[in-house]
Order: sequence, then C-alpha cells, then structure tokens
Amino acid sequence: MSVKRIGEKWGFRIDAGRNPKTGKRKQVYRSGFKTKREAEAALAKIKLELNQGKYFEPSKQLFGDYIDYWLLNSYKNEVQITTFEKVEGVVTSHIIPFFQYFSLHEIKAFHIDQFYTEKIKTGLSPAYVKVMHNALSKAFQKAIKWELIRENPVKGVTAPTVPKTSKEVWTVEEANRFLDTCTEWNALVPFMLGIFTGMRRGEILGLKWRNIDLKKGVIYVRENLVQTRTGLILKDLKTSSSLRDVHISTTVVEVLKKYRNEQGKWKERLGKAYIDQDFVVCTLNGNPVYPRNLLRKFSETIKLAKVPKMSFHGLRHTHATILMALGENPKAIAERLGHSRVGVTLDVYSHTNQEMQRKMANRFEKGVNVQLNSRKIILKEIQKYNF
Repeated sequence: MSVKRIGEKWGFRIDAGRNPKTGKRKQVYRSGFKTKREAEAALAKIKLELNQGKYFEPSKQLFGDYIDYWLLNSYKNEVQITTFEKVEGVVTSHIIPFFQYFSLHEIKAFHIDQFYTEKIKTGLSPAYVKVMHNALSKAFQKAIKWELIRENPVKGVTAPTVPKTSKEVWTVEEANRFLDTCTEWNALVPFMLGIFTGMRRGEILGLKWRNIDLKKGVIYVRENLVQTRTGLILKDLKTSSSLRDVHISTTVVEVLKKYRNEQGKWKERLGKAYIDQDFVVCTLNGNPVYPRNLLRKFSETIKLAKVPKMSFHGLRHTHATILMALGENPKAIAERLGHSRVGVTLDVYSHTNQEMQRKMANRFEKGVNVQLNSRKIILKEIQKYNF
C-alpha cells in the first residue's frame, strides 16, 4: 500500500475491498506520477474516499450502451412524451453514432467540442446542436449520481450560441384583419383563443367544455393535446404555473356560446355517428383536431388575410405584447401565460418592456404637477453660476 518507484515514475497499489458480485478482492493500481509527492497525494485521496465509503472505479461501459439505457430507463420517466421523442431522435441519429465506441469514462470535453464543431459544419443549426448539448449534460449528470463517472465532461465545453430572434407578433389591426377572414367555426375559435388568451396550441386543442365557465368568463387550463408517434394523447398539465385560470372577455364568451350551439346542431345531424369527447375544438364528428391540420388552416388564413407570416405560437406572443404595450402588470401577464417566473415574461418581451419604460417616464412627467413658471425661475438661478 506504499508508494514505489516504477522506472522513472512513481505509483502504488491499494486494497479496495471485495467485488460485491464476485466476492473477489479488488485492488486499485495507479502509476505514471512524476514525483513521489504526487503519488502520495493521490494515494491519500483514495484512502480517504475508501474510509468514507465514497470510492468507486469509473465505469468502462461503452457510452452507446449507457446512453441507450439512460434514455429508456431514466429520462423517459422524467419528461413529457414529446420531449422524450425529440431527444431520442437526436441521440439515435447523432450522439450514438459519434460516441458509441467510447467507454463512458473516456469521453472528455475535447471530444464533445469536436462533436459540436462537426455538427455545425454539416449545416445543423446551433439551436439543434444545443438540444444535443442538453441531452449529453443530463446523461453525464445522471452517470455521476449513479457513481459511474466522477466528473461531467460537458462542464468544460462551450455550448453552442443560439442567436436571439425577434418575436413574431401582429399589430392589433393585423390581428383583427386575420380574425375577420375566418369564415369557419373550427378556424375562428382556436385562432381567437390564441390571440385573446395567449394559450398554447396544445392547450387550445386539448380544451374541453367542462373546463370552461361561460357564466364567470373563465377558462381553466388543465390539459394539453400532444401528437406522438403513436397518435394523439391528452395529457394533464404537470407544472403549477401551467395549471391556471384564464379570464376571457365578453366577446370571447359570446363567440363560445354560439359555437357550442353550432356543435349541438352537428350532434343532432350525425346522431350516433357523432363521437362526443367534450372537445371545444374538434372535427365535425367530435374527434380531436390534429395539430398539422390546424397549422394548415392557419397558413391558409394568413394568406387570405394578407398579414405577415408567422408560427401559431406567434398568436401567444401577439397577445402578450399587446398586454405589455397596454401597461398591464407583468406579474399578471406571467400568470396568464403560465410562466413560472415574471422574469421569464420580462426577458421574452424585453422589447415591449422598453416601450413601457418610455411611456412610464412620460406619464411621470405629466403626473408631477410642476408649473412651467417655477422651472423658468430655477433655470435663471442656474444660469447665474455659468455652469
């Protein structure tokens, strides 16, 4: 267990107990230290870890086998199915082919930086490579908790920089022109909800009548419709911030009342052929609407209305931007949007926040009752000193 010279270098061997699976003695061997002092320091560190029960040998498992196990047995249980499928695709198509023959403990920050550089050179966007970065970081962090490695190599890596893009928004006039173009209930209702409530696409498609109180004018956002490889799934919202009560205006209430009456007529005409699943936004026979079909209708309506092209999520940005421009309380806006912190809202809509600051400065000047004559007197006094 003492330090010994091995050629021109120094090394040591130490008993590390027994292998719990085989019962055989385990020994730790280290060599290649330049000086005796370095070897003694390394030996002392291992002794301390053994005494504290914290010592373990880094795993020699192939990274490809490890990340596949992590993905299916850990990560899948921690995230939404859509997030899992996105990351699974990234891992299968990009991460495993590059790292599969590395042992888990062999991967260093250098190799990961090489990986990112290669992916960027092939034309992949920084945002997409950032997804790989996050997946690798989570996988290695779990390996540390499982005592398979000692350090997370991703910590020494420079993450891809994702350039900030301006948010897609319409003016009030453009939003009104867009809604005026909607001639079908299945277009008007989801698009109006997007603009007037800021709800996410999945929240709108997953909305059920039982979660709307038209007397009080409140939508209880509780569920989310997502499309997976196996089809549509209605999932409960998990985070406390996403679970929220959104108050709606009298105009939206009236539109929803008329729309519900129209749905009643569909039910009567179709009879048993109508599959009543309580969805607000649904097909003529009551089935949920696929996101891709809603997006196709959205794109068609944009062309007809001759408004700037944007994603469906832009309706949410439009709603929030209008509220910010009206000077509404950012905390109330954050709660309405389902943001976990008001800081998220202010960061996302910082451009609008700057406009609010400008208006606030002007309102302050108007609100302070300072007579012009008083200011003239002050200016004369200042001029005396020739500043």
